[in-house]
Amino acid sequence: RHGLIAAAIESFDAIAAASDSAGFADLGDAARTHAASVRFLAGDPAAASRDLRTLLARPNGPGSKLRCDAVVGLVDALAAQDSVAAGLLVLSSNRSILAGRLSAADQLRLSLATGRLLNANGEYPAAIDTLIGVADTAARLGLVGHQLQALPEAARAAVALQRQDQALALLTRARDVWLIERGLPADPEWREIYGAQSRLIATELAGLTLTDSAIPASERLRKAFDGLQTFKARTLRERMLGPGAVTGTTTICDLATLQQKVLTAGEVFLDCSIGPHRSLIFAVTRDTCVVVEGLGDETLGPRLRRFHRLLAAPSRGELSVRS
Repeated sequence: RHGLIAAAIESFDAIAAASDSAGFADLGDAARTHAASVRFLAGDPAAASRDLRTLLARPNGPGSKLRCDAVVGLVDALAAQDSVAAGLLVLSSNRSILAGRLSAADQLRLSLATGRLLNANGEYPAAIDTLIGVADTAARLGLVGHQLQALPEAARAAVALQRQDQALALLTRARDVWLIERGLPADPEWREIYGAQSRLIATELAGLTLTDSAIPASERLRKAFDGLQTFKARTLRERMLGPGAVTGTTTICDLATLQQKVLTAGEVFLDCSIGPHRSLIFAVTRDTCVVVEGLGDETLGPRLRRFHRLLAAPSRGELSVRS
């Protein structure tokens, strides 16, 4: 995987250079933006922010759509480096440049970036207002992906303010949007967003359910477990049948069925759900269900990727360096 990432970056850099030579500025800027995105996803936000700053500072900078892409990418890269103030400054300085030039969807992307930064800066009430505004506008425009990004982020701010009921309501709304609209888009980029957001919504909703004092203690485990199985069953059927083929209600193996009809004496069923911020590991027997909360992908992911690189076969470039 590390070798593929390096190859992707090299390919985008080569496309950018060839596009510049041929006079295709927009294509070169698009390649640079994609290269920065790959660097960010590969765990190098410093390199991503450096490249995007260079792109935005060029005298003949990118067009409006690409500028929006670069601004959002730069803001995320800066936030990953705890440079929230710098990210807010980037947004502020580019809003006037982009005013009146963006589609409604791209305007909402800038607002989403603003909401994420407000959250990171501890300005939770402002973050909630901004993000709910994004979700409501996106709902009116039929922009499902924007809703699925805004609602969980708003719920995160509500949790920080200890507004448990509001956070649960926001995540429940996000879950309902995901369940209703999941089968509609076939575009790979949007499906990637949907998949990532489903893990976030499912694990956060289950985590809050486990601590919800409004639910009897005996019901919390069942509701959290069954909720996670709904997400897993839906995505599994979709992988088997293809996008858009799954409609209506998906039958799940809920906790009661698992304990009463599936497990036999002495058997233990382990179920792990990993989200960005937390993981939930259930251990189920015929008469008992317990859950342990662990680290999420944001913490585990970089560690596991480093470990994988130690074990993986070296790429051709690495072999030449070692030799």
